[in-house]
Amino acid sequence: QVANVRKLTDAGFDAETALRFQGIKGRRLDLFPNVSLPLDLTSNLVFTPRLGYRETLYNRGAFSEDFADRGIFYSGGDLSSRIFRDFSLGSAGSLRHILEPGITYDYRPEQGQKEIPIYDEVDTIGHADRFHLKLTNRFLMTRRGEPKVGQVQEAEVETREIMALKFDALYDRLLSEQKFRSIAGEWDLNFTDSLYMEINSLYDLMGHDFERMNLDLKYEIEETLTFQIGRRFTQQIPVDPNRPMGTGELRTIGGDETLNGLENKGISYWTSSLNWEPNKSLSMSLSGYFNAKESTGDDLSFKLSYQTECWGAMLTVDRYAESVLNDHTHQLQIDRVNEIRFFFTIKSLRFKLFSNI
Repeated sequence: QVANVRKLTDAGFDAETALRFQGIKGRRLDLFPNVSLPLDLTSNLVFTPRLGYRETLYNRGAFSEDFADRGIFYSGGDLSSRIFRDFSLGSAGSLRHILEPGITYDYRPEQGQKEIPIYDEVDTIGHADRFHLKLTNRFLMTRRGEPKVGQVQEAEVETREIMALKFDALYDRLLSEQKFRSIAGEWDLNFTDSLYMEINSLYDLMGHDFERMNLDLKYEIEETLTFQIGRRFTQQIPVDPNRPMGTGELRTIGGDETLNGLENKGISYWTSSLNWEPNKSLSMSLSGYFNAKESTGDDLSFKLSYQTECWGAMLTVDRYAESVLNDHTHQLQIDRVNEIRFFFTIKSLRFKLFSNI
């Protein structure tokens, strides 16, 4: 533990923060009873108040034999509505536009948490006094097929969501300036049954720049063959709270605050994948990505899977880059990793001991 603390302090953390964020072992009991009640204010307006209390107990083996606890009071509510309008397209069918506005409010009082260890996002819950403003537009296309010759039954009706446009704005009352923190947007398009596109982004109003932007385009070449391409852009790398760093002893499990103490330049790359499923049992996929920042693209992943009702087998071959903390220089560096894994699964075992005669 002393060695791990030294690594973090050398990377720029103060001693107290380094102690909380370095590979702690202990026990935690997390209880979160809460209640909510949807209330129909009008035919198109629903209000749902929420109330809860979260009690978390810790056995701080890394600090002392005493227990620590944290209690947080939760309150808030949701106000949502749903209205729609239908438009006739003649013989082509009809179009329904659905509008879903909503407001969500969350409140958590400020609570001292310096005495508790940090394992994951449960331990980093902080003060909150904020509104989420949501607006969703959905467009549904309804088509009526032509009945076959000689058949009396009605023609089949097909309904598909051809487009969805979603906005989510965060208003934080705790901020002294620029209380609107960010605006998130998502645009989904179903051009045809075989072509689908999704775009989502997050714009940081405080930094006046896009914090995240993703694009996915999926095309079904045949019924069993699918091609997908995507674009990923993030200003800062999101932290995986459960992934070890370096030798496996040092873990950056404190969220963005921890990783920001190290070098975090974000990511920008293209992804692509090809999936083949000739039947329900057999599937094969090949995927990779091209790093737009460093103009490299040698990260590949291959997966072969065979599944039946009783058993299954899967082979994966991966080649990728991993960020690790050098034990000698205490600097992040990129290592190449080659992994071959094989999985065998038994889903059920059946024994017949007796037979009726």
